[in-house]
Amino acid sequence: MQIINRRKQVTFSRFYEKEFEPKTFSHIHFMVGKKKPQPKDVKNNVVKHDELLKIVSKVTEISLEKLKGTSRLTNIVMARHIHFYLAYKHCGLTVTELGKLNNRHHASVINGRDRIAADLKFDGKYTEKIRDYIGEIVASIN
Repeated sequence: MQIINRRKQVTFSRFYEKEFEPKTFSHIHFMVGKKKPQPKDVKNNVVKHDELLKIVSKVTEISLEKLKGTSRLTNIVMARHIHFYLAYKHCGLTVTELGKLNNRHHASVINGRDRIAADLKFDGKYTEKIRDYIGEIVASIN
């Protein structure tokens, strides 16, 4: 590649000669297909995050401290993941906001949300238990 001036570059190849102008990052994101994040519709918020956390705690019979804690016991992790799944779906919060509210990294929220979604889509080991919990929680919300 040979630079003619600061704005235009020329590419040499055995098969072609092509001139192009460097694009800005906004053009690159547009070309790749990435879109700017749009704000979620807040009108669909059914329940607040704190209320949902209390309902999940009550239905699963796990204390709020354990839900927000660092325990990796199966039943606590499952309840925490159910909370992430329902909070993302009903509260209108982003995964980053959910992570900050629950003292977790946003990737942990994504992982928990996706695990519950996959378990509901494909019959997993705890599918019936998860469906029962979600049914009770959604009934408590409405």
